[in-house]
Amino acid sequence: MLSASQLGIGFQTAEEECEIQQLQEIMSIEDLKQYDTNSFWGNIIPDLKHVHNRVIIFCPFVRKQRIDQLLPLFKKITESGNQVIIYTRPVSEHQDSYQTTARSLIDSLRKEGAVVRIRKNMHEKVILIDDTIVWQGSLNLLSHRNTKEQMQRIVSKSVQKEVEELLDLNQYKKITAANDPTMQCDLCKGLLVKRSGPNGEFYGCSSFPDCGFKKAL
Repeated sequence: MLSASQLGIGFQTAEEECEIQQLQEIMSIEDLKQYDTNSFWGNIIPDLKHVHNRVIIFCPFVRKQRIDQLLPLFKKITESGNQVIIYTRPVSEHQDSYQTTARSLIDSLRKEGAVVRIRKNMHEKVILIDDTIVWQGSLNLLSHRNTKEQMQRIVSKSVQKEVEELLDLNQYKKITAANDPTMQCDLCKGLLVKRSGPNGEFYGCSSFPDCGFKKAL
């Protein structure tokens, strides 16, 4: 439970102490801590290593160095039968010169079993672990480099439920489903369509440019 100092409230009387106890119960927060950039990485990695059900990541952008570092961990999570769900911006919202790289990174996440959901104009930086842990603040988990950021870690089922409702997990670009399993994209499970390129025709994903999967006719 939160202490009075964590709540930012001082008390002197029994009545005030009772009010604080009631506030703690209403908030149902077991633990709340603040982290800077350096201390964040030393605490988020253990949390990710102990995922028992799912991790949901809201990160507007992706960068190769950070994805390369986290991908083996995501692979272990999915191979253990747990979910990695990532919300990120469309490839088209990256700089033109970086769009091919962004698409390749999203493809690499999907190859390791992560579910990537495309969400326009998003800017949230949130990590939800199982049904109790909420990380939120200013740091982009999948693209952070060397900027100074802050993140808050909250352990609370009720807070996580409220955050999920505010984020609206159903708000993302839906993928066109394939009725024929042979015409299903291996990465995002979307519909394959016939396309033409410099080397002739091929099957490509209907989710392009947010999915780069292709195969020969």
